[in-house]
Amino acid sequence: MLPTLAQAKTKGTMKFSRELVLVPSDTKVKYEENGGTGKSFTTAIIGVNAKGDILPPLTVYAAKSVNHQWTEGGSPRSTYQCSKNGWINDDIFGFWFLNVFVAETISLARPVLLVLDGHRCHFTIQVIEAAKQHNIIILCLPPHCTYGLQPLDLVTFG
Repeated sequence: MLPTLAQAKTKGTMKFSRELVLVPSDTKVKYEENGGTGKSFTTAIIGVNAKGDILPPLTVYAAKSVNHQWTEGGSPRSTYQCSKNGWINDDIFGFWFLNVFVAETISLARPVLLVLDGHRCHFTIQVIEAAKQHNIIILCLPPHCTYGLQPLDLVTFG
């Protein structure tokens, strides 16, 4: 059971390097670079409630498509997406809200509280209408105040 939930994002960088890979000429699948070089930004949406129960995470990579090797060993029911810069956008957050948050909390007594920072991608018409339909109260913390105000950043990730 997931009672009142809080949601946070964590961000970090991943460093990739170019490598020379030698394979026989008859090899069907040759090495392919799928992503960027240098530093890439990665974002994760993590949902946790007051008891410590965790929703399946959504990880966003800075790439054109998800490399299946990135998902190996991931948490059960994790979701993976890509954006040009590795950040969450309106579509990715809307996907998470409907397919993870709403789906995972559908059986809970209502209302349900969701704590978010004030980033604009959290407040699309799609998200607001779905929150209203599913009796989800969204508590918005001021944008860009992650370190000082976000509960998960201070307690869980701190």
